[in-house]
Amino acid sequence: MRKLTLLRMHIVCFIGVSCFLTSCGSGDSGQPAYKASEGSEAAHFAKQVKVFGLLVVATNNVADDKLIHAANMMAEYLDNDEDGVPDNPKVLDALVSKNTMLVMGKDEDELRAIGRGVLPPGAKQSLYDYETRPGGAEHGVFDAAIEEIIHPITDVGYALAYPEVFGHDYD
Repeated sequence: MRKLTLLRMHIVCFIGVSCFLTSCGSGDSGQPAYKASEGSEAAHFAKQVKVFGLLVVATNNVADDKLIHAANMMAEYLDNDEDGVPDNPKVLDALVSKNTMLVMGKDEDELRAIGRGVLPPGAKQSLYDYETRPGGAEHGVFDAAIEEIIHPITDVGYALAYPEVFGHDYD
């Protein structure tokens, strides 16, 4: 697996992933991909990773390693051969067209208290810190990231790219 070391904290990210974590610096542009207005509830989503143009946003209550794990998993689903290029551009285009993002919080209560309306419109999938378990299989525990991250890829990406096979009515 080709890995790329980014930022001062030596966070391991999959190729195609740019990181912005307030605790360690910025990604490619020096600016976060999603900028919350100061004083807004959206400022709760201070951490983010951009994966092939898709955002993974997280609150400060999500561990950095879990955020990076989720971003790596999303990148691996989209670029299974790990050549740095999404395997199916039609699927990625569909995901980007619906402003698809993974929203991570400590738990359901935290995200409910913040509210999803503070984020830009688009297809959102929740993933919680407590259910994200990097290396879970090695320890005999289930990592819900495996299941949650595939939802938007199939329910939005494949459904819109190939509506005759995987389609849903999203309009």
